[in-house]
Amino acid sequence: QTYRDFDDYWVAQTAGSARTGQAVAALSESDREKLREHMRKTLPTAKDGSITYSARATSFKARKA
Repeated sequence: QTYRDFDDYWVAQTAGSARTGQAVAALSESDREKLREHMRKTLPTAKDGSITYSARATSFKARKA
């Protein structure tokens, strides 16, 4: 995953329909700001401000027999 900068990352991760977004929205304003600052400090940020990290997705499809 690559994001232009931290704000690009934060918006993508906290969109209202995403599960992470719903979890972040449930936090108090103070806790949300603590999380935002923690993520800003710990994410791998390049000199140009971009953030890139590896990600995996797993999906399953089931059919009723």
